[in-house]
Amino acid sequence: MPETLPKGTLRWYTRCCFTPIGNTLTAGVPFIGLIHSFIRLDAKERQQILGDVKGYIHAKHATGTRIKAARHSGMPLSITIKIIFRLLIWKIRGLSHPTPLFDTRGNPIVKPEVIQHDTHPYADT
Repeated sequence: MPETLPKGTLRWYTRCCFTPIGNTLTAGVPFIGLIHSFIRLDAKERQQILGDVKGYIHAKHATGTRIKAARHSGMPLSITIKIIFRLLIWKIRGLSHPTPLFDTRGNPIVKPEVIQHDTHPYADT
């Protein structure tokens, strides 16, 4: 189930327990900001399957232990440039479709819900 965030971003959750999975923009942007902590693998297995972490964004908002190098308050320019370059290449090569999260018309596969902080299932956690 996706939740609509400011600026049209969709945050995707599991239906069963509302675990956050990742964030997407639109069907035309074949990119998901994956929240890897929901994957039940140890760090070594996760790294082997997903590859190296490419960067951290908005780390100042993170809770718990943070990696010292990841304290960037926004989105570093180097990551922004890499993402834009990859998205352009994918678009040119026609690799932006299909996507498992959007239908052929570009609509999310499930209806997004706008969730207010005070009604969010885990607002107090």
